[in-house]
Amino acid sequence: MSCFSKVLRASAEYKTISNAIREHRLPAGVTGVSPIHKAHLVHSLCEDEGCRAVLIVADEAEGSRLVENLNAMKGGALLYPARDWSLRPSQGQSRDYEQQRLGVLGHMLEGEYRVVVCSVEAAVQLTLPPEELYTRTVTLKAGESCTPGSVVEALLAAGYVRSETVDGIGQFAQRGGIIDFFPPDGSFPLRLEFWGDTIDTIAHFEIESQRRTDQLQSAKITPALEILFDSQELLADKIEAHCASLRGKAAKARASLLADVDSLRAGAHLSSLDRYLNLAYDSPATILDYAEDAMLFISDTGKVKERAAASASLFHEEIKELFEDGILCRGLDTFTLGWGELVKAYEEHGAIYLDTFARGSFDTPVQALTTLNAQQLPVWGGALDILLQELRPAREQGYTCVVMAGTDKAAKTLAQDLEAEGLPSVFFNIPPSEFPSSRVSILPGGLTAGMEYPLLKFMLFTHGRAAGASRRAVKTKIPARASIRSMSYTEGTILFMLFTASAFLTGLTSWRLAALPRITSKSNMQKRMFYTSPSRSLISFPNTSARMRMARA
Repeated sequence: MSCFSKVLRASAEYKTISNAIREHRLPAGVTGVSPIHKAHLVHSLCEDEGCRAVLIVADEAEGSRLVENLNAMKGGALLYPARDWSLRPSQGQSRDYEQQRLGVLGHMLEGEYRVVVCSVEAAVQLTLPPEELYTRTVTLKAGESCTPGSVVEALLAAGYVRSETVDGIGQFAQRGGIIDFFPPDGSFPLRLEFWGDTIDTIAHFEIESQRRTDQLQSAKITPALEILFDSQELLADKIEAHCASLRGKAAKARASLLADVDSLRAGAHLSSLDRYLNLAYDSPATILDYAEDAMLFISDTGKVKERAAASASLFHEEIKELFEDGILCRGLDTFTLGWGELVKAYEEHGAIYLDTFARGSFDTPVQALTTLNAQQLPVWGGALDILLQELRPAREQGYTCVVMAGTDKAAKTLAQDLEAEGLPSVFFNIPPSEFPSSRVSILPGGLTAGMEYPLLKFMLFTHGRAAGASRRAVKTKIPARASIRSMSYTEGTILFMLFTASAFLTGLTSWRLAALPRITSKSNMQKRMFYTSPSRSLISFPNTSARMRMARA
């Protein structure tokens, strides 16, 4: 168990949720948790319950921060992105997000993850079922009998693209008895070297130098596309059968579909393969089908619901346009779960709702509810005097204090500085089994925010640039008579200059500056910088699509 998970064990609120999980009294709700506490709570519950988890958030920006925090506490957190659907015939489309998703699904299938974080948009998108991913995964071992031709066939069947050299995921290349390929769930590409019809060696290699690195005993060919068919002929037959069933307005898509049939039988690969998802699998899956034994967490249910509605509305408009253009038709129009289906999955998985603020209700009835007494702290910019102002009162009140100082060197130096200031401190190169209460614990690394639990008397500070990390000033020669104005005044001047330049470049010739006081603080700058127009409060800038609303002073 990690030192981070042990912090919450004495919390009555934490015990309420932990007991609800063990007694199967789910769904459950937790309120009062800011983003950093969500990561801490999920990490601790996974540790204590010995389970994995899926965490659904409103957007991927929030998801990326949570993954960063979870990995800083232990590791094993993955981000499952939303994909871009290729529904129209096109050239040069990117499948980066699709391959990232397949990499995550491969890790989930093997149980090689701790927490997977995804946006609600990604959570509702359909993909290949777990059993399909399993059956289409081929394991290769060094020393086994296998022809290069059979490996090439397996790569093509898994959706890999042949290229001269491998420089990206989903590609493969063959040079005689050497085959290179880059699987979606790998960090490096793989090289197979054959001796006749036997795999002689398997190794990773570097893309830049093409040199082999570490040697392996086995490797896996995992699917490079989410939508796969056993053969192009089979797909052509399925499309033809679907065309025969079309009636009325749906028949408008027949010409487009039959054009794809001709392309497939001519040996071409379809760029719009995604539109045949419903023909590929009888029951397409979602990420939740890969996480049947994992806990399910929902971050800020209100935001998730709003984002789901917005995404569904935009996608509905896109589908409607594709129907009008004869690209899609009945039977080829389901790519996501509906909101009701997702809520049903919440109930089936026993979701745990993590809300920053208390709401009237959750998306499903809950059997356990608690409010966590916690505060999120801003990141520490690196100034020792500011840190001392926080640490000394906390230590006097009996708090257990932890500081994540960034680099190893910075952490070691900080421990020495705190000792010199009379604060007993200890540096840990790796997180200890438990944070000592008698000393300030100094660790390398960092989180996106600090955290405090007043009832547990625990406080964690973290270094970060977001708080304006102190940077060593660059020494420059200044003329003896030159004077340096304050930085606060410079900020106000820069804003004035930027606005003037913008007005000049966009053709705005008539505007009036209502007030430009000396800026002495950030708050003063935010409160008192107002601009107004003599003729209107909404100014439209020519030759741009931007509109700036001017508040009257």
